[in-house]
Amino acid sequence: MVLGNKKNYVPGITTKVSGSDILEWDGDHFSFFLEGADVGLTTGGEAIDGLAVLDGSVSPVGSSCEAYLLISLKSGGKVPGIPGRVRGEDVLGLCVTSSGTDGSGIWHMVLDGSTVGLKANSTYSLSASDDGTLLYFTTKAAIKVPPAVGSYSKVYTYNTLTGDFGAFIFDANDAGLKGKVDGLDYNPSP
Repeated sequence: MVLGNKKNYVPGITTKVSGSDILEWDGDHFSFFLEGADVGLTTGGEAIDGLAVLDGSVSPVGSSCEAYLLISLKSGGKVPGIPGRVRGEDVLGLCVTSSGTDGSGIWHMVLDGSTVGLKANSTYSLSASDDGTLLYFTTKAAIKVPPAVGSYSKVYTYNTLTGDFGAFIFDANDAGLKGKVDGLDYNPSP
């Protein structure tokens, strides 16, 4: 669970939780899965707005990953191990080497959105295939990266192996949902 970019109190957690923190719920209690500051997420722009949690074994970086996270940030910032500034149109990968309140991990760039023409801060919600090679995402603005061309609230694909985008595979407006989609968990039938 991610809470947005404001710090909030969460039942059972004594400190305020930021938008870069990831919480888990065990059915009775909340706890930190990962504190964003532990892995270098320290500014408001580094609040998480898209998250896919995968098995650590599919991470293309690091070893002994407890989990592999695919993350998009609200507007970006500086992330350890990635040169330059990351932006809100990028998708980052994190091999979580230690979770909890003293977490650690290894970052890498999965999709550099600015280099392929995604609009600033446009990547919004995020999901992925079990092996992490196919991303499913929505945008906050129109997208023009052929064949991914269209408006927000459509689910587009990106193949991490080939670097290819796909045309939209779902349109929330066509399904009767008006407004922007701000959460996504896409699991296609086998």
